[in-house]
Amino acid sequence: MTLAVSAVCFPADDMAFAGVVKSLVEPVTGEEVRATVETLLRATYPLARIAARHELAAVDGRRVWYCFRDGTARPASGEASPDGPPR
Repeated sequence: MTLAVSAVCFPADDMAFAGVVKSLVEPVTGEEVRATVETLLRATYPLARIAARHELAAVDGRRVWYCFRDGTARPASGEASPDGPPR
């Protein structure tokens, strides 16, 4: 049985990044390797990182990948954060 992968992108408001992620993740099946998709993503976003949700955190059985454009969910230094002033 193969399961589709759902991608959660950070930052959430970067539609261009989300579009690239979607185009790379949509064809993925249970046989694909996350590292391969991450490598392809880094061709456009060199700092990108993908972390797979641990199976123990999946109450719904879905595979989820957290896709970080800048390698982390935290805003870059000097970039506004929804939680307050720039960091």
